[in-house]
Amino acid sequence: MPPVLVALLLSAAVDPCAPVTPVAGGSASLAEAYRRVGDDEKARGALDTAAEAYRRALEQDPSNARAREALQALCRAPSFDAFQEGVRRMRAGELDAALSAFAAVRAAGPSPPADLLSGICLYRKGDFDSAVPLLRSAEADPSLRDSARLYLGMVALREGEGARATRLLEELNRNPALGGVAMELSRLANLESRLLFSVLGEVGYDSNGAVAPDGTVVPAGGSDAIFGLSALGLFRPTGPAGFFLRATLQLAERARFDQFNFAGAGASLGWRWGPSVPTLALEAGTDYQVLGGQPYLWLHHLLVSGLLTLGPVTFGASYALQYQYFRLDPLGDQNGLLQLGEVSGSVPVGPWLVASLGFRVGFDSAQVPPLSYFQHGPRIDLQLLPLYWFRVGLRGALWWRSYSAVDPSFGFARSDTTVDVLTWVEFVLGTEWTIRVAGGMFRSSSNVEELNYTSWTLTAGVSWTVGIL
Repeated sequence: MPPVLVALLLSAAVDPCAPVTPVAGGSASLAEAYRRVGDDEKARGALDTAAEAYRRALEQDPSNARAREALQALCRAPSFDAFQEGVRRMRAGELDAALSAFAAVRAAGPSPPADLLSGICLYRKGDFDSAVPLLRSAEADPSLRDSARLYLGMVALREGEGARATRLLEELNRNPALGGVAMELSRLANLESRLLFSVLGEVGYDSNGAVAPDGTVVPAGGSDAIFGLSALGLFRPTGPAGFFLRATLQLAERARFDQFNFAGAGASLGWRWGPSVPTLALEAGTDYQVLGGQPYLWLHHLLVSGLLTLGPVTFGASYALQYQYFRLDPLGDQNGLLQLGEVSGSVPVGPWLVASLGFRVGFDSAQVPPLSYFQHGPRIDLQLLPLYWFRVGLRGALWWRSYSAVDPSFGFARSDTTVDVLTWVEFVLGTEWTIRVAGGMFRSSSNVEELNYTSWTLTAGVSWTVGIL
């Protein structure tokens, strides 16, 4: 795009047909350059940019007859008035009126700018099928290609065409004006692919790897190093909406306390109604876990979740029914159903901060009444997104748990309170790679003294996520 045209597009909007005020010390050669830009823009149907170029030419040289005659001809043209009316209506949010005005412009002759703005209006109305041909037409114009591809990528993203959206959006990273938003959208498109793989590798430190009660002296200290690996595969043959199949794998090795080495694998299938908000999802699955090299827990779950937007607030709700089958003999009394429910609301606070507040309840009906409990508590999340490649998050959760019956081992019913705080920083490296550094604190307070403990953790990891289809 010519530098002169860039200056025009970045200039403040004025009435193109208003009287022209010459600038002091104007340049006839610069006026002629503006006039040529105006001719080029007029030839491709960009009447608003052409009019502004002719105005700039006359500001530099009021005697430039060709620029004056061209501007006067534009101002008399019905299609020019229609284009300006379309722009005004579009800025006012009157999309149907804007589409009618742009249709009048296109009826008078080819106009890639009118095609682009019509396609954007249709995108905002959610009429993607009608928007795509107009955006394709605008894409053929080199000066409009990046803007058209941005919206074509957004259409592909909304329709679940993750791989196609990624290809379109990644081409825009070179554009300094669109690179940031294109990168963020291409990451979203990658996540919405039909076949998605993600791998996360982590190393970390746990101040209480031995899970020792507070105040207990553990020989050689209780801290431990953690090495973790997790993987996820997600298959959605029809895109974000419809049937999905998910598989997960988790490994966590301890440097010292190998009795806490963990391995788990799971699979689930489900159906999602709606590719974006509002949405409703139903899922069923199973997970098998190994602790310290021995079979530990087998879980079967059913999950229902949904999202709904009302104004600026996005509301969420979920309910999970989970059967827990402990494989270790000493834990068999804890077998039973665990029910978990949550409601939440999230809202943007300013341009970079998103806040979410939720409340959770749970009921564990273990085989032995003293091990059954009811729990409830709030959760808060804050996400700071100052740059597309840099994110900061904070999460805090509180559980109050009361057990159903007196435990003969203690002579009273157990009662616990847990506090879980996590903060993290993420650095986004392109579409597929993310570096994450996190620190957390977990505190358990119980009326059983030996069950009080505190743990501080610090982890650093790298994740790779790629969409294939």
